[in-house]
Amino acid sequence: MPKRLLTAVAPTRNRPALVETQLDLLSNAGYPLLIADSSDADEADAIQNLAKGRARYWMYPPDITLYDKLDRVLAAIETPYVLLLSDKKITFPHAVDLALTYLETHADFVAAHGYVLDFRRDGTDIDVTGLRFFTPSLDHDDPLQRYYHLMRRYQPGHFAVLRTEALRRAISLSTKAAGAIFQEVISMAALALQGKIARLRNVFTFQGPDISFHPIGRTDPTRWFMEDAGSFLRHYRRHRRLLMRFADELGIAAPVETRLGQLIDVINAVWLNRNFDNGMLNHTARILLGDDLPPLAGRIPPTPQGDVGPGDIVHHGANGRRYIWRRTVLEAEPREEITISAGEMIRVMDQLERCSVG
Repeated sequence: MPKRLLTAVAPTRNRPALVETQLDLLSNAGYPLLIADSSDADEADAIQNLAKGRARYWMYPPDITLYDKLDRVLAAIETPYVLLLSDKKITFPHAVDLALTYLETHADFVAAHGYVLDFRRDGTDIDVTGLRFFTPSLDHDDPLQRYYHLMRRYQPGHFAVLRTEALRRAISLSTKAAGAIFQEVISMAALALQGKIARLRNVFTFQGPDISFHPIGRTDPTRWFMEDAGSFLRHYRRHRRLLMRFADELGIAAPVETRLGQLIDVINAVWLNRNFDNGMLNHTARILLGDDLPPLAGRIPPTPQGDVGPGDIVHHGANGRRYIWRRTVLEAEPREEITISAGEMIRVMDQLERCSVG
């Protein structure tokens, strides 16, 4: 596949370690690579030094939002496809090649990606601990069906190979929304309304344990609602208006005798019902009533896995490195949706052998 078709874009902020890993992997893959950095001074210097000779480096103010930064970057991209790279993930070149080939041969798809697996670095061990994102392709012909199935089992999929124009429109829409979770969701919705999204059966990325820079009260719907229900509802109404306007621009109408706004509200209620935690809501209600209860905890980093257990598979690499594939990954459910073959594991490990892992 000609590499000139795609530009790899790595938006980052204050995470040089995995940027270095991504540079090691992709700088030899033949794709033009652009780092869009909004780090503070010391980290920006480190990332700029890493990029020398391997990637273009564009600097942005530290207070710029992710979606405003992407909006500016995408305005300058000339290739028909874009690969978005997260600075919390390791994206594998073989999966990029497969995703690009898929889009080139499926004109009705706007994005393609694969499985996202959790991992952590523990000394010389690369510990693959869980499956993060895995839901099937959104391949219905009806755009509102795609929107429903996106929200029914919502999982983000921006860090993928995408058609540049479709992503440009989605990100432009997200800049008109506010609040990290609504910006994320509306950009994913905009992609799904424009075309189909493929989830290929390969490992697209590893995701590390880094915690989001956004406050939890803007990335978790339950926490936002509990902290400030009025703000949450105002932002939701804004999200709803933007989504309805975007659907109208695309010429998308609700089925006969169905109001589009009502359909969107019900579909979003399906999403929120999966996200709202009844225990947290009850706890918060009691605090607001004056009961003497401790506040809810903030984000809790995942605990390290223990020793190798039954069903875990260990591969030995160079320089004492071990790759531990946990049983929770290899036997993840639902089985009809998740297949990680021995050959796919080998492809992933072969690529990691050629780079540092931050």
